[in-house]
Amino acid sequence: MRIWMPALGFKGGAAVYTQRLTGVLQTLGHDVELTPLSNKHQGFPYLLKLQKPLKKPDIVIADSISGAMFKGIGKSLIIVEHHCVFDPAYSPYRSHIQAAVHELLWRRYEKCSLTAADVVVCDSKYTASSVQNVFGKLPVHVIPAAIDTDYFRPDSKPIDSSVTGGRSFKLLFAGNLIRRKGVDLLPEIMSRLGSNYELRYTSGLRTADVLSEIPNATALGRLDDDELLKEYRLADALLFPTRFEGFGYVVAEAMACGTPVVTTNCSSLPELVDDEVNGFLCPVDNVESFVNAIQMLANNPARLIAMGHSAREKAVSCFQMEKMIESYSRLLNSLV
Repeated sequence: MRIWMPALGFKGGAAVYTQRLTGVLQTLGHDVELTPLSNKHQGFPYLLKLQKPLKKPDIVIADSISGAMFKGIGKSLIIVEHHCVFDPAYSPYRSHIQAAVHELLWRRYEKCSLTAADVVVCDSKYTASSVQNVFGKLPVHVIPAAIDTDYFRPDSKPIDSSVTGGRSFKLLFAGNLIRRKGVDLLPEIMSRLGSNYELRYTSGLRTADVLSEIPNATALGRLDDDELLKEYRLADALLFPTRFEGFGYVVAEAMACGTPVVTTNCSSLPELVDDEVNGFLCPVDNVESFVNAIQMLANNPARLIAMGHSAREKAVSCFQMEKMIESYSRLLNSLV
């Protein structure tokens, strides 16, 4: 089967998804043509009507901004929606410029693409519900985003993980340093925890800031996969006080490495984290809840280890690459 994937130059989780989906489709034996497109077309995707694949495809897989431009090129059109920027829960974290672009341009583009699609693939149940609440009933198919659980896997950790064991309790934040990810909560959380706790944080794929107001924190900068894997394994827990996620790659990757997650009870995250089993789900913006959860893990090494095992089991059970391969295989066969 020939599959064409015209891909706008998004960064972050969307880029990771496109890369992994390409590998999934090739694993299934399909002839995949991936065409990178300039992210400048996010504002005016109509110019993409002139874009054509090298070979006539059976199926086109595109994003929700530009997808309508490729209707009719293949026998079927699949639109992938990672998160709905028109969800009321997402709106407070848009800049004024983003809000203007979204409302004046993207809302119309998304409606055209979603209604043109033969199938809309969402990588979480939350996103599926969110996009239909905004745009109405759609041919939605939920396929959770996948991670390589053979690559993201545990390594040995110190047996004594309590702050009384003579070392600091290590926390990791991974992601873009933006308000939606809850980075503004990190200084107060770390201040309340004190010097026996250490935060190591990345700068993500779109930001390169430094949180200079946190004395017990270390900036790691932008990491490649091998470096990030090392940090997942080094951390005692992932601290991720985000306010909105379409899926949550860093949560799934940390869990696959056997690292418990302290995150927020919002959007898609309850689909990944089972509260008090493989991590903690805290109320949005509740600093005290985050602090209490982290202290609970730090002062109970046996529970920390047990949660790490449960996190690994959940990741392998629900988010391993084979799951995504099986789901796409069924979907493509149904379309043909």
